[in-house]
Amino acid sequence: MKNNIFYTIFFLIIFFSCKKTALIDPTKEKVSSIKTTSNNSFTYKEVLDITKNSDYSIKHNVQKLDLGYHTLSLKIRYIEDRAYVSIENDNIKFIDWKPIKINFFYDMDFADAEKDIHLLLNDDDTSNGYVLFPAFTEQYSTYFVYYFKKNDLSYLGNYQCVDFKKGTFLFNEKSKELYISSNKILKLNKINEVNEDGFTGGDEDLKLLKEDNNNNNNFQTITIDQYIGNKNYFIKTFDINKDGIKDKIVSHNRYQGDELLVFLGDKNNKYKFTLQTTNFSEDGGNQIFDINETKEGFQIITLFPDRGDFRKNYFVSCINNIFILKKIKSESYSWQDRYTENCVTNLNFKLNNSLEELFKTINKIQPDCTKTYDNK
Repeated sequence: MKNNIFYTIFFLIIFFSCKKTALIDPTKEKVSSIKTTSNNSFTYKEVLDITKNSDYSIKHNVQKLDLGYHTLSLKIRYIEDRAYVSIENDNIKFIDWKPIKINFFYDMDFADAEKDIHLLLNDDDTSNGYVLFPAFTEQYSTYFVYYFKKNDLSYLGNYQCVDFKKGTFLFNEKSKELYISSNKILKLNKINEVNEDGFTGGDEDLKLLKEDNNNNNNFQTITIDQYIGNKNYFIKTFDINKDGIKDKIVSHNRYQGDELLVFLGDKNNKYKFTLQTTNFSEDGGNQIFDINETKEGFQIITLFPDRGDFRKNYFVSCINNIFILKKIKSESYSWQDRYTENCVTNLNFKLNNSLEELFKTINKIQPDCTKTYDNK
């Protein structure tokens, strides 16, 4: 009798446990699967080390933004509130001035739009990819998504994410779905639109674009030839990215400025503008002294101009053509207290970010310093 009661209770426990499992909310299961989706399932991923060159002066009829990544070049032009794109890859014209959607409402200007344009490629293959343009609303961050390849620019639609967080964008080619990855992977939902055909400003806009392109006084791409023979700059030549091909670094001479540019070489002895940053010369402080090759990239050396007792070395690595300021080493000597102070600041800062962010990061991180006193 006791055995029968025991088995009955045991059966009831198993029954209700199974029933509870069957009632789990399937929507929660779905959200969980998005959070744990492997990055390997996304064929197109955002590339971050994009070169940018812009001229938003209202003196011109056309405002300009050029984006570059390896052999890929995207030229974006604005005429009032209308936008157009031209795409080249390896000096071959892919797309010639097609209208694109960018939302300029809610106080967004050209500079704001530049910060929120994203390029997605499949394993650095520049023959095709996806471009995201901002489509802000009052409530959510949304994006107009385009697919490009040679002779084709296709509009996929407007995508939004309610629980939006900053991160890198991913596109699943099989499911045709867009995601953003930060601390978790979130899916962006496609919004139904009344009109998905885009717009055109007509022949007048195209005429302006062609005239602007042929005008020598307008915006030009930065080239190495602009700096050869210029007395305000010096040029160093060595293999920065360790691909067996010589590259060039251009820097202002001391007292001439703080500009530094990197041009990566190719097998045809051509140099592509890749990075624009600082040589860390300071007003009333250290000035550029030299730039030397290192195992991972290069180091920038600055000295105090009057005496060489304050020295800073900035170590930059270049891995997969991504430039990172790894660390700063400084050495100074105190004549009054007779000691040498050596400091190291570890950073790992991507130099394609703004100079404002760079110096803000440097000032925020506490250096590790040691003092060595002279022998009495």
